[in-house]
Amino acid sequence: CKPDKIEGGDELKLNIIDDKYRNWYEIFVYSFYDTNNDGIGDLNGVTEKLSYIKEMGFNGIWLMPIHPSPTYHKYDVNDYYTIDKVYGTLDDFKRLVEEAHKLDIKIIIDLVVNHTSSDNPWFKGACEYIRQNGKPGGEYGEYYNFVTSNQGTGYSQVSSSPYYYEARFW
Repeated sequence: CKPDKIEGGDELKLNIIDDKYRNWYEIFVYSFYDTNNDGIGDLNGVTEKLSYIKEMGFNGIWLMPIHPSPTYHKYDVNDYYTIDKVYGTLDDFKRLVEEAHKLDIKIIIDLVVNHTSSDNPWFKGACEYIRQNGKPGGEYGEYYNFVTSNQGTGYSQVSSSPYYYEARFW
């Protein structure tokens, strides 16, 4: 990418990473490769297959959600600070990243911040605030779409409250 010119002949310097040659391999860890014989893929399985991924010509891995979640697909996150135990541990993830980088394989994770589980502390806190104060608010109230009437499909009621929350993903 060439820098753009601005009036007066000065160059506008752009900080653009030239990544047009990266070839990403998307992995749904749950069904990828199981190393502990529980029938579910795990991070150690991804680590074990890094050479295979590299040999296929990939130099980037895109991991679908790996955070704790009540669903198999992990798109409704309980805790953004750890790894779902069915996939392994944070140390397993760190090892995967270290081993991938040794092979010049970059890793990105699908960080799903627009969906949380109903078990997520943020959601629980927002609902508790409604129950105690009769209206949305508090530290996490603006994270969710609360309405006072059922908008139809995709809305569920906050228990002990006249409010409904948007739950279209579920």
